[in-house]
Amino acid sequence: MPGAPKQAWIAQIRASSHSVNEAFVVINNYRQNDWSPYLYRTKDMGKTWTRIASDQNVYGYALSVVQDPVVPNLIFLGTEYGLYISIDDAKTWTKWTSGYPTVSTMDMEIQTREADLVLGTFGRAVWILDDIRPLRELAKTGYNTTLVKDIKTFDTPTAYIINQGEAGGYRSTGDGLYEGENKKPSAWITYYLKDLKKVANEKDSAKATVMVYDNYNKLIRTLQQQPKKGFNRIMWDLDIKGTRMPDTKKPKADAAERGGRSVTPGNYKVVVSYNGFKDSTKVEVKLDPNIPMTVNELNEKAALIDKFNSIAEVATDKTDRLNDSKETVDLILTQLKAQGNTNADLKQRADSVKSTISKLLLRINPREDIQGFSDDPNLVSEQLSTSRRFLQDTAYPVTETQKRVLAVTERNIKPVMDDVDAFFSNDWEAFKKAVSDANFSLFKE
Repeated sequence: MPGAPKQAWIAQIRASSHSVNEAFVVINNYRQNDWSPYLYRTKDMGKTWTRIASDQNVYGYALSVVQDPVVPNLIFLGTEYGLYISIDDAKTWTKWTSGYPTVSTMDMEIQTREADLVLGTFGRAVWILDDIRPLRELAKTGYNTTLVKDIKTFDTPTAYIINQGEAGGYRSTGDGLYEGENKKPSAWITYYLKDLKKVANEKDSAKATVMVYDNYNKLIRTLQQQPKKGFNRIMWDLDIKGTRMPDTKKPKADAAERGGRSVTPGNYKVVVSYNGFKDSTKVEVKLDPNIPMTVNELNEKAALIDKFNSIAEVATDKTDRLNDSKETVDLILTQLKAQGNTNADLKQRADSVKSTISKLLLRINPREDIQGFSDDPNLVSEQLSTSRRFLQDTAYPVTETQKRVLAVTERNIKPVMDDVDAFFSNDWEAFKKAVSDANFSLFKE
């Protein structure tokens, strides 16, 4: 082996999974104060060896190596000072710094099914670099070919709907229970940005938008992320857009979209856009075989939850309209007061309408000044919350109790919703006409 020091240690020998004639040897000589990386490869059964890592492209002595079993050009090198990767068959090396520390990387394995790189370190336990498929694509087609576009999405691994539960005997332990970080049960969406949009202030930086579409090309979820130049990854938690309840205030314009129920198994399209550019990929969602449900049962459960969401959305929309109308009446009353209450009839109508709105709102939500929890089961918001608690589990088929609870909720809140509709059809229209007839304006002349 040309340049290999005498009495050096052989740290690792790896046979290639692509050719019986190819193998890699990792040598280190730090015991003799030699901190250079020595990585050699043979392609002729050991007759000749070539050094493929040196001080010119890698810092720190070498400890381990692994060649990707799918794309031979992709090689990982573990050193005393972290992880290096090559996507061009060891012609160049790049230190991997995203989420991985500068630590002794003693050994590595690639999990074939998950396409994950597992790293054993000295002092920092086990690390997992999830989903190396984007690196495989880079190594297979080349950097200049793969990343020629302004934005590029990569193939997404199959995502599974799973049921997560707490370990037996552990609940609300705080810091008392140490747990390592587990892989999130999400769809891992990886994309590359050639460059970022130039802005004067960092707070004005544009966000990347991720839109998920179902089999019918219906938009079901929107995510946003503050990206960085280069590779980015965002998690979609396999959920649809969430439903806001009547007792929840309207979100701010820039607030993140809340998530809702889990999706059902199928194929989903993901579109990533940034600064006028976009690219798309597909996500296949499957059901964990350990969940005791069939796909049909899961679809039935989703349909029942969607029915509840529709009921809750209607109630929330009507509540929002009542609140908006109440604000309008308050503005009118404030302006009338500023004018000396010269129009007594309009003020009386406004007070009456405001009182009616307040009474309707108190049939939907508890008083805003209430202390502690509200426990009035007759409130629309309380009845919807009860139904949601019954329906929130998705790990078991629909039960007759769940159907009955939803039916009872729908029946019980209907009179309140009908009264709200009647108010806007009659009282509110009459009040708007009175305001118009009085030539009243909220705008200063």
